[in-house]
Amino acid sequence: DRLLQGPLGIEESVRVCLTIADALAHAHAAGVIHCDIKPGNIQLPPAGGVKILDFGLARRVLATSSDTTESQAGVAGTPGYMSPEQALGHALDERSDLFSLGVVLFEMLSGTRPYNAGGPRWFDAVFVLLANTPDYSRLGPETPVALRDLLVRALQWEPAARFQDAGEFQQALRDVLRGMEPQTAPAPAPSRELAATRKKASGEIAAVVRLAELDAALLDRQAERRRPVGDEVADERHALGARLSPDILEAY
Repeated sequence: DRLLQGPLGIEESVRVCLTIADALAHAHAAGVIHCDIKPGNIQLPPAGGVKILDFGLARRVLATSSDTTESQAGVAGTPGYMSPEQALGHALDERSDLFSLGVVLFEMLSGTRPYNAGGPRWFDAVFVLLANTPDYSRLGPETPVALRDLLVRALQWEPAARFQDAGEFQQALRDVLRGMEPQTAPAPAPSRELAATRKKASGEIAAVVRLAELDAALLDRQAERRRPVGDEVADERHALGARLSPDILEAY
């Protein structure tokens, strides 16, 4: 029902898909393949979260010695969302669900299925089997490149070229979200005026410190009645004072 209102936003689509991938990871770890991942079997409750519905087809699969599954009733699933191997009635593994999840993500982003022949639904299954490349321009120019690349990989014809498990799919989704986070702008370089002010202030601070040292030396020399040396110190103090602004000199 949510897709009837139009495409979801990019971030929302990625986060929903991330939650679905997490649920699939748990199902696959338990040896269960859903076999019918599609929008109609994904519920977005008002309170938040995601629910995957209808594991009816998943209960009709048998484990084989090659760690794949075969349907007991031949080809079963929803045209337009089935993987090529599922549409052909071949043995399945978790990568078939991940192909279907890629189809759902494409639809959440664009509002249309990537494999849509525009006729009876079984045409869509044939469209998938013809290995036609989806029209990724339907995703819109604002779609991050990393997200497009994710979809290209998820919708590969050959299972070996796709994400190999739900955890790998999840990591790619997290990377997309991380890339969408606002980047902290580098601190602007100080202006010439600010740099000049800082340089002047630094010089004045050094001069003030030296004045304090000279005052202490002058007092010491006067106390020891060594006037020639005291005169030299007074002359240096006078020269430093000429470099300082009146406001700073007022404190001395």
